[in-house]
Amino acid sequence: MVFEEELKTHLDAEGRLIRMPAKFKSQVMALYWLADFFQSGKIYAQAEIDAILLDRHLFNDCCTLRRGLVDFQLLERTRDGRKYWVNPHRPEQSNWLFAHQATKEEPHGKI
Repeated sequence: MVFEEELKTHLDAEGRLIRMPAKFKSQVMALYWLADFFQSGKIYAQAEIDAILLDRHLFNDCCTLRRGLVDFQLLERTRDGRKYWVNPHRPEQSNWLFAHQATKEEPHGKI
């Protein structure tokens, strides 16, 4: 995957995220990396999202990761949070990084 080289210090030998990176740029990369495990055009239940996330990280915080994926517009969901899907118009990673550089603040607080 595209972001694995950048995230290698945050991944175990089996390619699972050990911890959420501290730096904003790496956090964004981690979320984009996780988003790549979801199939475009498929509707997911929350339990399916959590199952995929549990396979890809070790710190047992699906809620924060789901919220990050939605906040960064990588996934979309229904208002009740029962259905999720890949945002077909997801923003480029560089948009978040550019906005962060311009303001030096995270768009939704710390991830």
